[in-house]
Amino acid sequence: MQTLGDFQAELLAFLRYPFFTEQFRGTLLTAENQLNRHIDGITGATLSVRALKKLARLSLYLHQQSNKGKR
Repeated sequence: MQTLGDFQAELLAFLRYPFFTEQFRGTLLTAENQLNRHIDGITGATLSVRALKKLARLSLYLHQQSNKGKR
């Protein structure tokens, strides 16, 4: 069984791989609150990649909300 600590360590491990993190550069949120591009997964790490994609969506959404009315 994987613990929360293992899961967190696995998530953080991906951040050191430019081939993975560069996929997120320039990504935008669509009107449906989805990422506007496909993010390739990493074999054996489906849950971690899913979690990072959710985190990216949440970050972009919060960024949009915090910038409303500033334009």
